[in-house]
Amino acid sequence: MVISKAKAAPVKREQVDQKLLAVGQTVLDLELTEAEMQREIDAVKARYARPLHEQREAEKAAGQALRLAVEDSRPVLFPGKGKTISLLFGKCGFRMQPDRVVLAEGVTGEQAATLLENKQLRHLIRISKEPAKDSIRQRLADGEVDASLLEKCGIIFRDGGEDFWYKIDRASVREYTPKD
Repeated sequence: MVISKAKAAPVKREQVDQKLLAVGQTVLDLELTEAEMQREIDAVKARYARPLHEQREAEKAAGQALRLAVEDSRPVLFPGKGKTISLLFGKCGFRMQPDRVVLAEGVTGEQAATLLENKQLRHLIRISKEPAKDSIRQRLADGEVDASLLEKCGIIFRDGGEDFWYKIDRASVREYTPKD
């Protein structure tokens, strides 16, 4: 948002309050639209959740039936060292997979890392690479690092300063805003 820095006549508290009311009404309208959109999204998800679950289960069962049939007929379908067969409706076969570590269903990487850390297994946690912003800020202030060098690394330093902010009193705005 661009705010004019032109010198305008001073405004009274009531005028600022009216502008704050306008912003608040806009915020409330936006929140209502977002809530209505989310309700519609949730309704669509709810309508399709059961059929999708049933279809996924049916796919899993069909895949398992295919695997069992192919395993039972492996010597006939894969003579010699063959591991893949091409058929009318696709291909199927077997391949060696390396051992792998995966997260349990419903567990995020962050949750697993926290649990590993709690069990004194920090050596099993990967450390992510990211800029140490406090250190960068300090070294810029000390003159040890140049801002142009940091820009070449994709890091931009912005000077702090005065910032305008507002907080809407939602209850007051709701009370004042006429109901449709």
